[in-house]
Amino acid sequence: MLAFDCACSGLSVAVLCAGRIAATRGSDMATGQAAALAPQIQAVLAEAGIAPAALELIGVTAGPGSFTGIRIGLAMARGLALALDVPLAACSTFDAVLARLTAQARSELDASGARIMLAIDSKRAEIFLAGVDAGGATGARVAAPATEIESLPAGRYALLGDGAPLMQSAFAAVGREREIVMFDSRPPKADEFAALLASPGVAYWRESNLRQGMARPLYLRGADVTLPRGASAQ
Repeated sequence: MLAFDCACSGLSVAVLCAGRIAATRGSDMATGQAAALAPQIQAVLAEAGIAPAALELIGVTAGPGSFTGIRIGLAMARGLALALDVPLAACSTFDAVLARLTAQARSELDASGARIMLAIDSKRAEIFLAGVDAGGATGARVAAPATEIESLPAGRYALLGDGAPLMQSAFAAVGREREIVMFDSRPPKADEFAALLASPGVAYWRESNLRQGMARPLYLRGADVTLPRGASAQ
């Protein structure tokens, strides 16, 4: 399986083979994924010794995140899946970030009563947020950190995702920084979420693609559009 993410503040590519990561590469970049994605994919496949024709599954994050990054990732994933005649697997960036938590870490957070907050930077005043339940990320929404903090009860919080620093600042602004018991601001990493996407199996994703179509982007907010001078919105 080839998995990659460029929906957030980085670019990450990995090859999963026989249940283990055979090769992976990642770069921190806010822009430039369109030019870097294909070469990174070629490099990772070469490092893993896997020919494109040997791939059985393509995995990608569908958002939320950068509007451009989401479209770049999904376009590449769909193109490869169609060209290779393999199914496309996708998950949200929330679930991709959550995948880095081990079962032990989840258990310890649950035992301590800590709430996990998944935060993705939208590069705007508001960020993308989600909570976590037994099934994964839940309650996806767009909110300003200062507004979100007003609705959060006192407690213990684990902040994950590249929007975590913005939520951390919001906690600090109201004197609640001690409530943060875990902090991880890394964007999704393909070597961490590849197994999550592969676990249902190739047959599951092929049937899902036939029944529901390939993955669609999860934007959570409309694109910022500037109308020509003198034009009016319809």
